[in-house]
Amino acid sequence: MAAETKREQAAATIRAFLPADAAAVTEILKGSPEASQWTEWGFKELLGWRGVLALVSEDDRKVIGFIIGRQVGERPKS
Repeated sequence: MAAETKREQAAATIRAFLPADAAAVTEILKGSPEASQWTEWGFKELLGWRGVLALVSEDDRKVIGFIIGRQVGERPKS
């Protein structure tokens, strides 16, 4: 018989990464030494790059996670 694990449901919200979120995201990375270490300035800079999608998750108006993706190739011409 397999053990069942119950997870609490999170009431997190996913939204666009804003320049004001850079400090919170930098703090999150400090807790993950194996992750790439970007500076707060670097995060603000990348928000202006073309082809970047950056999102944060927040709970009770506190940033608790983030994800960043970037298009690196050219779009196929039709």
